[in-house]
Amino acid sequence: LNVMGGGNAANTLTALRRLGMPCTLMTKLGADGNGNLIKSELEAEGVDTSLCVSQAGLDSPFTYIIVDQQTATRTCIHTPIQEELDPQADVPSDVLDGVSLVHMDSRSTLAAIEVARMANEAGVGVSLDIEKERPHVEGLLPLADYIFTNSRYPSIFSPDSESLLHGMAALLEHGRAKLVATTLGEQGSVLMRRESGPVADHPDVSVEAFGAGDGEYQVVR
Repeated sequence: LNVMGGGNAANTLTALRRLGMPCTLMTKLGADGNGNLIKSELEAEGVDTSLCVSQAGLDSPFTYIIVDQQTATRTCIHTPIQEELDPQADVPSDVLDGVSLVHMDSRSTLAAIEVARMANEAGVGVSLDIEKERPHVEGLLPLADYIFTNSRYPSIFSPDSESLLHGMAALLEHGRAKLVATTLGEQGSVLMRRESGPVADHPDVSVEAFGAGDGEYQVVR
């Protein structure tokens, strides 16, 4: 049994910190062994945990990941914390001081909406990593400047869409997002953005225009 930290937001911050970017994680944990382990691993990577709320009586979230090497599959059994961040009690008024970008994973959604609103007002960029529907996420999506999804979410968001690209366009049309990037596993990823821009000249990169509804977008594969 291997025990290690993870989660979309924590993984992203760890990667950014290794690239030299100062990062802070904001989440709620239990005042327990798992919570201490989560914070100590992040702190060892240089991630600031001063905005992590540790609360007695709660169990820190954890996930069992069962890997089947024969079928090359995994099964995740997640146990969430009993109480998410409170948008009034747990979000400091100065939370965005010195911040240039807020990255969210769609958990603690009500608190995320509050922080995203503050970021929009302050001109701070908001990126959102979303894989599935969560309570209140319809209030968070329109506040994101950059949206990152797995291959399934565009059709979850827009079930009547004709294709993956139509679902991505629906996400762009839903709010203020400048771009949507969707991962495709072994096939790489695809990016759709509102405004055309320069793209690196590479034999594995293709660029095309895509029209949906009243808009036309640039697609980079």
